[in-house]
Amino acid sequence: MRAGRLRHRVELYDIVEAQDKYGAPTNSRVKVGQFQADVEHEKEVVDGTLLRRNVESVVFFCRYNRQIKGRRDTMYIVFEGEEYEIQSAIDPDFMKRTMIITAKKVKVGR
Repeated sequence: MRAGRLRHRVELYDIVEAQDKYGAPTNSRVKVGQFQADVEHEKEVVDGTLLRRNVESVVFFCRYNRQIKGRRDTMYIVFEGEEYEIQSAIDPDFMKRTMIITAKKVKVGR
């Protein structure tokens, strides 16, 4: 991996259960960390019999990150103001050097 290609700042968030000032449970957004990544956009057109839709996914190439590898289902990525749900995070050569993260764009009204 070439460090010069990691020119995009990506933030990792998690949704945790917290309490408001009255003691009622609420969901709170917590920033877990941020990292540099190389980003590639992919667009896929799903053509069903009656439904045609565009699915936008993004592939992030970054250095190995333990926070992402031990991720939970509530974690998501924020890149350029858009939220992306993490689909997979793999270590391609199992040497803990690089990671490939595939994510899908989250609809508005999360």
